[in-house]
Amino acid sequence: MAKSDRLLAKLTRVEAGNGWEEIAAAAATRDAIAAELAFAEIEYNRALKLREGNAQAISEEMLDERRRKSETFRKKLVSAASQHDALKRGALPEDIALAETDVAAARAAYGLREVRAVTDGFVLTMHKHAGDYASLNFPSVILRMADTRHLRVRLEVSEQEAASVKTGMEGVFTPHGSDKPAGKIRVTTVLPTFAPRRLFEPDSTARMDTRTLQVLCEIMDGASQVNSGQRVLATFPLGE
Repeated sequence: MAKSDRLLAKLTRVEAGNGWEEIAAAAATRDAIAAELAFAEIEYNRALKLREGNAQAISEEMLDERRRKSETFRKKLVSAASQHDALKRGALPEDIALAETDVAAARAAYGLREVRAVTDGFVLTMHKHAGDYASLNFPSVILRMADTRHLRVRLEVSEQEAASVKTGMEGVFTPHGSDKPAGKIRVTTVLPTFAPRRLFEPDSTARMDTRTLQVLCEIMDGASQVNSGQRVLATFPLGE
């Protein structure tokens, strides 16, 4: 059970107050002490009368002992009665406020260990698991996730074909390993920089040192035919 759960249970217990069993037990203790006090006072009063009638009938020390015994039970009765009243009254507002503060502090501390995504999506890769250490001073990758409901296609267009790529162009894409197109795509973004080829190249004779233009496309239909990270080959009609 987490610390916050334990403190929440304690708060619930404090707010609920004491059970009738505890109150009844406190009342029984109070009544028992009251009975002992009554008997002690009877003994003291009897000894006091004997002392008054005959100074030799009982010693001063014995009289003092019975008086002290009576006073001790009287103090115990006051304490037991106060304990019984406190149990009947229930928790003080200060006790509830303190328990609520403990719960809030525990939840805040636990919240620092939670990982929240800024958007909906699916976890693709877990780099850290329960019990693994992660530092806030030196951030590290905990997991990789993506909103797979809105996949996009990233294309690498060679320098020779870069001039023909325009925003808004429509074409089709074929997943790697398939022999027919899976759906349509539309060019939405052309990143204005060239970089080395990094993605799939079906032509094994092609030069791998060719620099390419990064192009992002939205999937117009056929998104259910591909998964995140899957390689595809895009084709655009000539003249587009």
